[in-house]
Amino acid sequence: MEYLLTILLGLFSGAAGSLIAPWIHWGIEKKRDKIKARRDLISNARQFIGSKSFSGFCFSEETYFIQLKPFFDEKVIDWVEKFDHYSEVVDDNSTLHEDLKVELFKQLHRIEKEWGLI
Repeated sequence: MEYLLTILLGLFSGAAGSLIAPWIHWGIEKKRDKIKARRDLISNARQFIGSKSFSGFCFSEETYFIQLKPFFDEKVIDWVEKFDHYSEVVDDNSTLHEDLKVELFKQLHRIEKEWGLI
């Protein structure tokens, strides 16, 4: 009887371990992939904003903005989406572009911290 109980416990624990281990591994890989995707998104957005091809006029249509929009402050979303209007009101568009870049970099840094990437 004692041997039967030992055998059954060993069988049960082995079966449970073989079912749970892949599930735990999958969860770890999923989290790792999510972190990598977020790092890549932030990195690519930062490179685009810092590039010469960046324009406040079309940034609202960029994939980076669309993916990060839920995490940006309302002020920045409004600024990006109404950039055409703001550029008509301001005399110097280059200053407006630079101010927007600075604010976007600040937002990316804040998002990175919130996501635990830094």
